Amino acid sequence: MVEWKEDADDEDEEFERLFPKGTRFTYDEIELALSIVEEELEGLEYENQRPYLEQKRRLLLKRLGAKALESNEFSKAIRTYKILNDTHALRSAGYIAIEQGYPGSAVMAFQHLNDEEGIEKAVHAAMLVPEERRRAELMCIVDFTLDDALALDMQEIKEATKGKAHKGFHSQGTILSVINAAYQLKDSYDVAVGVANGGIPISYVFSVAGWDIVMAKACYEKNGHPEQGEKSAPEASYAWLDDSGKVRGKRVLILDDFFTTGKTLTRAIHEVRSCSPQTVGVCLERYRSEMQKVLEVKKGYPWSIASSGRDAALYDAESFVCGPEFPERFISFRDALKKRRRICISRLIYSLKKEVR
Repeated sequence: MVEWKEDADDEDEEFERLFPKGTRFTYDEIELALSIVEEELEGLEYENQRPYLEQKRRLLLKRLGAKALESNEFSKAIRTYKILNDTHALRSAGYIAIEQGYPGSAVMAFQHLNDEEGIEKAVHAAMLVPEERRRAELMCIVDFTLDDALALDMQEIKEATKGKAHKGFHSQGTILSVINAAYQLKDSYDVAVGVANGGIPISYVFSVAGWDIVMAKACYEKNGHPEQGEKSAPEASYAWLDDSGKVRGKRVLILDDFFTTGKTLTRAIHEVRSCSPQTVGVCLERYRSEMQKVLEVKKGYPWSIASSGRDAALYDAESFVCGPEFPERFISFRDALKKRRRICISRLIYSLKKEVR
């Protein structure tokens, strides 16, 4: 058990001197006292008062963090210690949060400290929390360790392609699901075909996870001009942005975000099959209610939930359960992102900036 205490007895004495009844302050009373001190600092007239007020602020923040820990309010405690930049308190709070079953909050501290060992322990600990809270804890871990980085990457791709790239992932839960799917499907397929624009985020994650990605673009035709996402158009057009020969004789997985009518997905499957692959599957970033209606009607589309004859197996990334192997997958992905980030971004941008053939 990791214990955390105030730094020294003389610090307690100093707090008692500055705040005679401070040891009996509730969390809300400490917050009120802190807000008063911060207002005094903002309206400070004489600089010689600053050290005294800064000392009061620091002691109140430390007491606020300790109170939050006592109440198992780990996020509040860690945010407070981040303000103080108290590395010892941050690390201790992180390990206490893990021991109390809140690894998602713990990662907030470890990420701030660049403590990879702590992050790894938190990911493993997340798999041990009750099942009803497990996904929420894992989503917190994604939020604190990957969300900002992936958002920046998507923004870079979007700017490099003059705004044509997809806006990014729907949520932290989507990122979690896509990472899991990328590793779980890896042994079943040889190459992936990313369908721009919607399939750009999922294609990027699969690329970081080590997949060979072939990009293509699908859109609907209207008055002879391709317009992405135009639902009223009768036909979906398709163009390879990379060498289509890479799919010949291979087990191919098509990547997209979701579908509404299924026309684009159907065209993508037909085009991939025209290149003589061994098998074809589809993995979608997330599930939408409209998809079920299309699946029920099917309308002769060449795909289904389970592979059957000429049907392409359809996978929904959100359906993949994070099992015991997920921590290793997550850690592997973070390592790969550090090593492969630039090359994956560059390859994707290179493909997307090509003229449609």
